[in-house]
Amino acid sequence: MSGSKPVFVFCPGAWLLPDYFQPTINILKTSGYTSEAVALPSVDSDQRPADAPPISHGLQTDASAVRAAVVRQLDAGHDVVLVAHSYGGLVISEAARGLDRVSRGHGVTSIIHMVYVAALVFDVGAKVWPDDKPPVPKEYIIDGELVYRNPADPDNAAFLSQCSPEQLAAVVAVARSHNWRTFTDPVTYAAWKVVDSTYVKARHDPVPDPVAELPEGHRFVEQVEIGGDHFVFTSATEEVAAVLRGVAENVGRGGA
Repeated sequence: MSGSKPVFVFCPGAWLLPDYFQPTINILKTSGYTSEAVALPSVDSDQRPADAPPISHGLQTDASAVRAAVVRQLDAGHDVVLVAHSYGGLVISEAARGLDRVSRGHGVTSIIHMVYVAALVFDVGAKVWPDDKPPVPKEYIIDGELVYRNPADPDNAAFLSQCSPEQLAAVVAVARSHNWRTFTDPVTYAAWKVVDSTYVKARHDPVPDPVAELPEGHRFVEQVEIGGDHFVFTSATEEVAAVLRGVAENVGRGGA
């Protein structure tokens, strides 16, 4: 196991380029932490060059992209704190399979903690769209294999209720298309049953707290509530960075 500080690997939510993590990454950098933010293949896929190799869209495709980033850091000698936002919670749950301390063995770099920030936490078999179609159709715009959040739906505004006009513009700037097939793929692995994790709930996030509904046996060793809305990396950047720094310091001392 590396004696240096762990590296943060960030997984974004649906529709989003990873750029919105940058303010948080900048804060962590001032404390000596290195970070990597992963771009999900399901996001902005319609902008791929015409001659680009085809990809098979789905939850596992996204998970493979995150897993590749994690393995790259592990192979470089760094332990990893894996961080997810929103839909990314399902992605990191899949990506972490076999990369935890117990699976990797003593003295080998591993994922030492996971942090779910306003993120989805599903058990094996569950889907974002249980019936393979949007549960609330008015919230979405579907165009072939692509899906967008409907900006005209007033319910979507609740997800950004604490953002200033400047912060709202920053979120809009990184919003792209998303391949809806990721929402119809079932979860096949629940890493939160294996890896010690922290759940960060934003006070004004309209998404219900998922940890309260989890079956026994989960490894959420800490639950933290902070300010902000669903886009907490933008609306409460300093607070979420402080939580992540605290997690890294704790696991660095041999904590959970």
